[in-house]
Amino acid sequence: MYAGAHQRCWVHLLRLLHALKETYAGETAVVAWAQAVRAVYDASQAWVQQEERTRAERETQYVQRVEAIRTFYTERPFLSIAQYSLVDRQFAPDLELVGDVSATLEALQGKVVVHHTWPPDAPGAFRRRLAAFLTPSADQSALGLSPARVFGRLRSLVPRDTILSVDTGAHKLLIGQVWPSYEPLTYLVSHGLSTMGYALPAAMAVKLEHPHRPVVAVVGDGGLAMVLPELETAVRLHLPVVVLVLSDRSLYLIRMHQERKGVQATGVDFGPIDFAGIAPGFGARGARAGTWAEFDDAVTAALKEDRPTVIEVPVDPVDYRKML
Repeated sequence: MYAGAHQRCWVHLLRLLHALKETYAGETAVVAWAQAVRAVYDASQAWVQQEERTRAERETQYVQRVEAIRTFYTERPFLSIAQYSLVDRQFAPDLELVGDVSATLEALQGKVVVHHTWPPDAPGAFRRRLAAFLTPSADQSALGLSPARVFGRLRSLVPRDTILSVDTGAHKLLIGQVWPSYEPLTYLVSHGLSTMGYALPAAMAVKLEHPHRPVVAVVGDGGLAMVLPELETAVRLHLPVVVLVLSDRSLYLIRMHQERKGVQATGVDFGPIDFAGIAPGFGARGARAGTWAEFDDAVTAALKEDRPTVIEVPVDPVDYRKML
């Protein structure tokens, strides 16, 4: 808006200068003054253009890095097959197939000629390398349990048809790599939107729709603190969801962003919150799992409850640093 107003002011001034030059063509001083103003105009236009480029670059950096620790490689060829278009000001796929995804894939079946030199075992080998990379060096430390191990242990304890909702944070980027889903619409995540506090209300909505299926919300301590009163709603509506809160006393994804940009971590750490103690105040059940035995017992008991259960799990965020 500023650039537009700036441009209009200069247009009017240049028109005035042109009229002066026509009227006083023989006046050297007027012509020199007009030339000087024109030089100032050119310099101001260059400044405005640079400001626009700087603003666009900042917007692009924000869009690319708000969720991802590493830069998203927009220069690579990108194919989108989705119900909606992904094109916006900052990004456009090289090719888009917009429409029903299942129908699109069925239409493509047998018509795509693949040219690659991958050996038959390439996908399996990649999965094995990824699994090895995502295997923590220790199950726990003095700070708490390993988040990667927590997610694997949780998957082994809950039924196959469990519906999982995942909140925003460092844990989201990790659990998305290690959590196997066996049915459609059983892994719910608000990816790319940075909506902290999403997991608990999402789990409540799912439980209303599927009252007989187990529903688990995985959320960080910062995210749950933002929507903690919703526990009262879950209790009042008799929604026995399991809320697994990972406690590291920090907005750890933001901390890593700050540190990797070379700046001091600011405004990301907070004091301990007794989630297990707070939950009964809302009428929910609370448990704290600082050991693997306590974790197993807490999850097993929560799945049998007729009311919401908050399981507070202290975690060591070192997994996030190594794996993200």
